Order: sequence, then structure tokens, then C-alpha cells
Amino acid sequence: MKILSLSAAALSVSLSLSLATPTSASTETVYLGGRWFPASGFTLGYIDAIDGRDTAGDTLGETITFSHTAIFPGPITISLDTPDFGWESFHFTTLATYTTNAAGTFYQLTDSNHDAFAVNLIRPGFGIPSFGLFATFDYTAPPPPPCDDCGPPPPCFTCNPPPALGTPEPSTWLMMFLGFTALALTALQRNGRRDATRSAS
Repeated sequence: MKILSLSAAALSVSLSLSLATPTSASTETVYLGGRWFPASGFTLGYIDAIDGRDTAGDTLGETITFSHTAIFPGPITISLDTPDFGWESFHFTTLATYTTNAAGTFYQLTDSNHDAFAVNLIRPGFGIPSFGLFATFDYTAPPPPPCDDCGPPPPCFTCNPPPALGTPEPSTWLMMFLGFTALALTALQRNGRRDATRSAS
């Protein structure tokens, strides 16, 4: 008896642990270069180069949104819709380098994570202004939706017992009993009449 109770307890612990599986977390990297659309006023750009260390699933031609109306060496927020992880935003506040010469203005912003945003504001006649972005972000996958009786697919995070079959109400049991009793009495009466008919003849 003790062995059975220990096995049941172990099974209960095992089930509770499997149901409490944490969601997967990871650190992902955005590593790319791009250019601004000339008519956007430096508020919208597109990706034209991706480093092999980019793990966000970025694609060439993907658009990037900037939070200001003019590029200058000050705080900036960059938002992009990563194909694999949804919208991510990065806020750069610290000016790391700044250079200006006949070719244009070049500077780099950083943040507390040591991410970097580099800007090349090319003078007219030298090409289209460009930028570079290196940033990391933490991503936690949402749990899969709960499902009944944990039958695949999809994978279950919360197990719910299968729906139980309905149990008849007491009044239903009573009606069934009375019905069977009436059938039995009717059968007995028929048998009694047949016996009386045979004895009379």
C-alpha cells in the first residue's frame, strides 16, 4: 500500500513539473545597414545590408522607422518589425564619435547595452545618406495556448481533463425504474391470462 501511494505522489510531482515548464527566453541580435528614403525627411529607411550575426530574421528591403524629423547627433529611437520576433525598439542616448568634413557628417550613438547606431550624412553629390545598426534584445516566447486533454497537435501548456459524460439525474433514474417495473407487470399479467385461458379450456 505504501509503494502505491509513493508512486502516485511521484507521478503527481512529475505532472506538476511538466505543466510548469518555463517559456523559452533568448538574446537576439539586429546587425544591419541601410539607407533613408530621400523624401521621408529621415523618418523612414530600408535595409540594404545584413551581417551574418543578425539573428532577428531581418530581410533586405525591410523598412525601419525613426522617431524624429531630422537626423542630428542626439537621442533617437529606432523601431523595426523583425520577421521572427515582432516589433522591437532601441533607444540611443550617448554620442560616442562625431566627425564632419567635406564628404559629410559621420557620428555614432550608443546605449547602456553597448549597442551602436552609426550615421553617415553624405554631402550632396556623394551619395544617399546611410546608417548602421547593431543592437541586442531579450525575447521570451509566449506560452502555447491551453488545450483539452493535451492531445497533439498543438503542444499543450495547460492540461485540462476531457469533458466527462453526463450522469443521469435521480429523477431520470426513478422514471427508468418505473418504466421497467411497468413493463415487468404487463408481462406478468399477460402470462397470467394465458394460463387462465388454458386451464378453462
